[in-house]
Amino acid sequence: MQQSRRNQFDKVYYEADFDTENNWVVVNCNGELTLTDIQNGALAFAELFEISNTTKVLNDTRLVVGEFADLKHWTDVAHIKVLSEMGLKYYAHVTEDRNNRQLVALTSSLLSQGITYEVFNSVKKAKTWLTQFDN
Repeated sequence: MQQSRRNQFDKVYYEADFDTENNWVVVNCNGELTLTDIQNGALAFAELFEISNTTKVLNDTRLVVGEFADLKHWTDVAHIKVLSEMGLKYYAHVTEDRNNRQLVALTSSLLSQGITYEVFNSVKKAKTWLTQFDN
């Protein structure tokens, strides 16, 4: 179930896979993302999440650069609500910057949908946290 998406410069900016051993979806994003990149990655992720039959996600965005001002509106309106309806309950987010606007927007969107959410600075800590929850 491995996925990847390339940007207009043919660089991979999104990779995702279903971790069958741990029963969660793992997402890795990198580079400077446009709205189109974010939307295409999110749609691919939603497809993978739907067929994975899990309630957990580990999203690693440590290699994403830049700011994206319109993310809050887009996540509120589309992506997070859809994932919640698909059964997302636990969201582990690995990032270097805990204070950026995107993170604040994402936190607000996830919490408003009743999704348990935690931010980490390492994948190991995120995995440890996710293992405490049953699907």
